[in-house]
Amino acid sequence: MDTPPLPLPYRRVERGPDLGRKVVASWWQSQSEARLEKKYFVFRGIDHANSLWMREQFLEQHRAYVRQPNPVKLIHGGPLYDDAGQPVGSCLIVEADSRTDAEAWLGAEPFFKSGLFAITSIERWGWTYGR
Repeated sequence: MDTPPLPLPYRRVERGPDLGRKVVASWWQSQSEARLEKKYFVFRGIDHANSLWMREQFLEQHRAYVRQPNPVKLIHGGPLYDDAGQPVGSCLIVEADSRTDAEAWLGAEPFFKSGLFAITSIERWGWTYGR
C-alpha cells in the first residue's frame, strides 16, 4: 500500500539504527549551506605600542565610517583590551560579497588608513552560533 506524501516541511524517515539522523543531517547541511551563502570576515588589528593617542584622535571618524551605508556591512565590532583595561586593538566582523570587498572596505577605515595597527589579519568566518 502506498503511503500519502507528507506536507512540507515534514520528511519521512526510515527507521532503523540511525533513528532519524538522516533528517537531522539533511537539515544541518541545508542550514550550513545557507550560512555560507553570505560571506563573513573577521578582522583583527593590534595597535602599535604607545598609540592610544592615535586611537583617540581617529575614534569619531572610525565610528562615522562603520555606521555609514555600504555594501560591506559591519555585523559586530569593538576594541580589544589588555589586562589593565587599555585598548590594544580592534576586532570587526563584516559581511561582504568577497574578501576583496572586505579588504577594500577595511583599507578605507580610518584606524587602518591612519596606520594605527602594527599587526592585522582577516579570515573568512562561518557564523554558526549566536544568530
